[in-house]
Amino acid sequence: ALAHIDECGECRARFEELSEARAALQTSGQGIDMRFTEKLLDRNRIAEIAKDEPRRHAKAAGGRGPNIKLLSAASVAVIALAAAGLWKLGEPNEVHLDLGEQNIAAAETVQFMPQQALQNEGSLRSWVHPDWDESELLPIEARVISTPNGNRMLVATVLSDLDTIIVTEQRGVLSANEIKDLPGANVPGHEAYIVSEVPARLIMQNGDVVIGLECLCALLVLTEAAAEFPNVESPGLLERLGDGLDVLTSAVTGD
Repeated sequence: ALAHIDECGECRARFEELSEARAALQTSGQGIDMRFTEKLLDRNRIAEIAKDEPRRHAKAAGGRGPNIKLLSAASVAVIALAAAGLWKLGEPNEVHLDLGEQNIAAAETVQFMPQQALQNEGSLRSWVHPDWDESELLPIEARVISTPNGNRMLVATVLSDLDTIIVTEQRGVLSANEIKDLPGANVPGHEAYIVSEVPARLIMQNGDVVIGLECLCALLVLTEAAAEFPNVESPGLLERLGDGLDVLTSAVTGD
């Protein structure tokens, strides 16, 4: 509007007249002559004056109000980028076949659970485990450890008859390159692979948890033990975003 007034003598004169009238209104109790205001508000007269106005001045006169469609698109884009970022943060780490044995040896024990604690319902709610009341496996003890690279792992000892089985669990996904040449293990309902036969070692993907089983026993003992573990579904969209938010929160708070 000010750019228009600078270039349009007629409007500049009317603007000055309006300014004078406003000053008179502030200093007088007689009121103001409304004839000029009526002309100013006459849409037809305004259109007649502005018909030859350059488009850039017309845009300036029209103001720069919010573009609702643009704002909506921008909001959707920001939400999508945020969701993608949280999804990436919540993406499980790649887990190797050895489940970080060197890291396990140097790990710090976060929680120790003796046999009695393991048999209490809910003691291993954050990990995949058999129903001890229905299973042929007998839990002996378990440790939750924190490895030097920051991973949390479960290392448990269970008995199958007289055979001792070491169960190791870590959240993540099996390395595709490492399992592509491994023979599959016959564990109904599970994606399981034979790592070695002597000692007997199996590894399997169960939801977002990688489970390793090892013992000085026949391979059949391990496959039967692995079948005792329930098949857990992989986390859905909301769970993955929630995991990403947890990672982000931990990074911000330093926990």
